[in-house]
Amino acid sequence: NDKMARKGAFIELLKKATAFIASRHVALFFCIVLVMGLCEGVMMSYTYLRVVLLPHGIPTVAGLSTVSIIVSEVLFFYHSGSLLKHFGLTKILGFSLVCVFLRQAWNAILMDA
Repeated sequence: NDKMARKGAFIELLKKATAFIASRHVALFFCIVLVMGLCEGVMMSYTYLRVVLLPHGIPTVAGLSTVSIIVSEVLFFYHSGSLLKHFGLTKILGFSLVCVFLRQAWNAILMDA
């Protein structure tokens, strides 16, 4: 009897998890994460290629670029809760997309490392 109760609880939990994952908002979130992840990979590849092709571009400059990206991510990760509470998710995502655009525009017009 206990085994049947656990099986029923498991099936109920599985139904709730499936309904949660299949909801429109969660599906949209996963699509956004997938697209942003793919775009981040392309953007990082382009950044490194662009930095190395500059007249004084060496792997050290590309490495320092990575270090600056990581440091800024750590700082924003630490303060993300308070920023989200103060500005809201939509404004934060919009601001991050503007920053991504500006970073790529800067990489495109960069003349020397």
